[in-house]
Amino acid sequence: MLAGTSPLFTPAARGLWARRAPRYAAALALPAWALLLAMPVMTTPSACLGGSALAALASPARLANFVPALPWASHWLAMVCAMMVPLALPMLTLIEARSLPSQRARALAAFLAGHVTIWFTAGALFYGVALAAVAMPTGVLMVTAALSFAWHMNPLRARMIMACHRTRPLASGGVAGLASAGSFGAGHGLHCVASCGHLMLPLLFINHGALLAVTTMAISLHERGLRRPDPRAGALMLGLIWALALI
Repeated sequence: MLAGTSPLFTPAARGLWARRAPRYAAALALPAWALLLAMPVMTTPSACLGGSALAALASPARLANFVPALPWASHWLAMVCAMMVPLALPMLTLIEARSLPSQRARALAAFLAGHVTIWFTAGALFYGVALAAVAMPTGVLMVTAALSFAWHMNPLRARMIMACHRTRPLASGGVAGLASAGSFGAGHGLHCVASCGHLMLPLLFINHGALLAVTTMAISLHERGLRRPDPRAGALMLGLIWALALI
């Protein structure tokens, strides 16, 4: 690389951005990050609790503010697009390489639709867990945190992380190609939810900013980059995030 040349403008970087997969991921992730940064605090589900999950227990009337689905849906979808879509970039690149040129755009869209749909469905379940946890005695929320931490340290979760790297045969074109891309996206999303969903759950209980979202994404990136996933890599940060949720 020539002195004074930005890495963004090297031939390798230009070749990367010439592909569809990085552009599709960026088209979803960059606006989502901008939305998370610009979104008013009161549109987050956790903000409806008045600052923390335990604070809601002192004033049950606040629970009524936790129910509206539109603010939650927009916030969760933004988090998924900002944090989880970039993690799927290797699989998007694979989809692009194995699809016919005339169908690459549709195949990428099918993969993303399957992937995001799984995460959105998981978000609805997490939302229900969050609502139930704050409506019950304090101990239930603490048990939820303990179960989240226990799953983080479970060896089975390490297998789920490795499964996020698993590929499958894909049809190259036609309806079968779109169906296999969508199915691949959904399957990849299931493995991602199993390995990273518990990292997203505590974010529903606190008025988190972009910093905690970046922290969660960094934990996921670090663990996926390890040859043998080590749960200790993110255990401390997960504990700190849950501590913020309980305070």
